[in-house]
Amino acid sequence: MKLKTPLLVLSSMFIFGAAITTTLNSDVLAEPSKSDSSHSSSASDAANQKMIDAAKSKIEEFTGNSPSLFVSKKEGSTYILKTNKNKSDDIFVSSKGIVTMANLTVKYEELGEVKLKEQLDKAWQLTFPEVHEPLEYVRIRLFEGSPVEVKASNSKGMISLKDGKLEYGVQYANEKEIPSAALKAADIVLNNIGKGVRKTDRKLKVIIIRPGEPAVYSFEYNTNKGKVWVEIEEKSFKPVSVSLWDIVSPYKNKNLSEKEYKAQQKKLNSLNAKTLAKTAQKEAKALMNLDLSGYSAEKYKYSNETLVFTKKGAPEVHAGFTSAGTFGSFTIKKHKVIVLLDKEFIESIKP
Repeated sequence: MKLKTPLLVLSSMFIFGAAITTTLNSDVLAEPSKSDSSHSSSASDAANQKMIDAAKSKIEEFTGNSPSLFVSKKEGSTYILKTNKNKSDDIFVSSKGIVTMANLTVKYEELGEVKLKEQLDKAWQLTFPEVHEPLEYVRIRLFEGSPVEVKASNSKGMISLKDGKLEYGVQYANEKEIPSAALKAADIVLNNIGKGVRKTDRKLKVIIIRPGEPAVYSFEYNTNKGKVWVEIEEKSFKPVSVSLWDIVSPYKNKNLSEKEYKAQQKKLNSLNAKTLAKTAQKEAKALMNLDLSGYSAEKYKYSNETLVFTKKGAPEVHAGFTSAGTFGSFTIKKHKVIVLLDKEFIESIKP
């Protein structure tokens, strides 16, 4: 209901006794009663508690623990919860009380879930039979409708499980612990880049261990023109992956404006697969001594900056290219499990 009435400004706000004529909306002016406010607060508290209970139930299911939780914020119909113990923990709960995603980090010794501990112990012994250092930290990642991913680490390495099964292990080592032939093979790849690239530093980041497959040595180089990553397979000492995006496309991870992004995508889409394949064959041979003759090549359906080479009886080769038609990476997909080194896990695992 709208009223047209004089509004007197009283007390210390009284303006020389003057009256102001204005149009007021009584619905807007009406303050909620204490009972209305109390009801709203109670409803919000009840909703938050529902989300907390749902999250606790899911966490307890996988860890055996029941941590203290609080609702950090709400985005649309999703509630985002945090634990009081670890700032990196996130639990996403839908308005229906369903946990859709969770990232949890706990100390191994605090895990209450016996079955998970047994799975981790078995996986560790299988991957590192000669390393008897106990596990320290465990990260659990849940995504609705996807396998549960669990990573566990200590100062010697890390193991990764999916739905309780070992996928791979990562050993933290130094160059003195691996064959000199692996170092030589990696250096050859770096020298093959040419373009005035000079090594300033080389570091063995990790050794990747997959069940039933040769280990892979993963190196990171600092050069005068940017970083280079090279992976060398154990025993054969052949390169299986090379990445030099820092050198061929130093702005690859730059935040592009919408105009720049559209121009880049247009250029990428316009590049011809046959022309790209010819360039890739030359560069793969020069860089990795990888012979791609006899392979078929086509653009990857999931990425407009990747060329896929296939040949009967041979593993796929993925080659990443820039909008200028130069290549920034080559990877031989000969391993069943692709390892994306979880730097976030390694660097911020400790609560």
